[in-house]
Amino acid sequence: MSPRALICSVAVVLALAALSPTAAGGVIVVALDGSGDTNKLGIALDMAAAGDVILVKPGTYVDFLSLDPEAFHYIDRPITIVGDGPAPLVGMMRVFDIEAGQQVVLRNLKIYGPLIGSISLEKLGVRDCAGTVLVEDCSLVGVPGLTPLDAGLAAVDVRNSAGVTFTRCALTGGPGLSSQQSNPFYLDPSAGGPAVIVDGSRVALHHCTITGGVGGNDGLGAVHSAPGGDALLIKEGAVVFAAGGSITGGAASNGGAPELPAEAAGGDGAVISGSFSLLRLVGLAPHGGAGGTLSDASSGAAGQDLIAPPGSVESFPQVARGTSMPATLREGEVGTLGVSGAPGELGKIMFGLEPTYAPLGGKKGVFNLGGAVVGPLVLGIIPASGTLEFPVNLAPGSLLGLEGVRLELQGLTFGADGLMFGNPTSTIVLAEGL
Repeated sequence: MSPRALICSVAVVLALAALSPTAAGGVIVVALDGSGDTNKLGIALDMAAAGDVILVKPGTYVDFLSLDPEAFHYIDRPITIVGDGPAPLVGMMRVFDIEAGQQVVLRNLKIYGPLIGSISLEKLGVRDCAGTVLVEDCSLVGVPGLTPLDAGLAAVDVRNSAGVTFTRCALTGGPGLSSQQSNPFYLDPSAGGPAVIVDGSRVALHHCTITGGVGGNDGLGAVHSAPGGDALLIKEGAVVFAAGGSITGGAASNGGAPELPAEAAGGDGAVISGSFSLLRLVGLAPHGGAGGTLSDASSGAAGQDLIAPPGSVESFPQVARGTSMPATLREGEVGTLGVSGAPGELGKIMFGLEPTYAPLGGKKGVFNLGGAVVGPLVLGIIPASGTLEFPVNLAPGSLLGLEGVRLELQGLTFGADGLMFGNPTSTIVLAEGL
């Protein structure tokens, strides 16, 4: 396929957006320097209507204090929040009650929130969503343990939700509490927390780095170690598809007494603790975290790679497929579309305006495009590098007067493994000068 034909295909999708009143909303710009519509993400969320895009300029938008109103954001309607340029630091988020046929997209954000006590929440929670949630190019670290009895908290907790996708995200469990000589109430360190919890939900993890939290350190002397947290904890009635990336338990802390080796155990890689759950793995294997070194130089046990009931895990050695586009692309700018797979496969691309979540079973992945779909369009043969790249240059006026359109893309390949789908990716196409 020629670059010219690819650009024409994108133009067709943008023209479809102009004809659909639900495909393109307004754009609300958040900028610390006052050049946007507001300098607060919380205010932008109050302003946003269903279908709007919140464009967040670089900067730190949270003071890391538990009472800061920018520390928590609640999302209960279909919107898109995207970092423009270097990922901005924003507060914790909870997405909930998104209805079937609706979508929430979060891309290119550092979701940090407060770092001090009295915060007993995951950094990103998804609750009771019948619609689709996409999280891409985001980084999250769970809240540290609050007392010697509290492990670090999860980075992500997904419950009772129909379709949640994470792509190229760094998800790390909260570290355990470290004891402090200056605080007599914190006598013992605590365990690291899990990175991701999935309960009663369908979740896809593409090319993500998932790591359990590290155990807290003993600041009072070589008495206690603390175990690392699990990387991926799957509870009741969940289906998780994980392709590429890594799943690694958290490391235990060092320095504990030899007679307490259990305190120096590494976190487990993936754990299925509930019934009626399934984990599909493509191109990766979970690994347990490293055990801590005790005061006599012996080591605690490494975490287990995988703990699961018989028949609840399907593993496939195939290469994980992938799709990439810039988070934002303005009229007149040049972006690069990438589709990755096994060398020699036929690479294809599909475009749409609405993300969805339709598992295909086995190693094939999840189909993520809904609404008006263009494709699949043949791009060419995957080269030896594993990634087929094409320039995308949108001429001024491509948006036909719209401020912005969220364009959904998904790459797929065809070869010896049959048809294989990569991750979805969401690009915000913006008017020139916005």
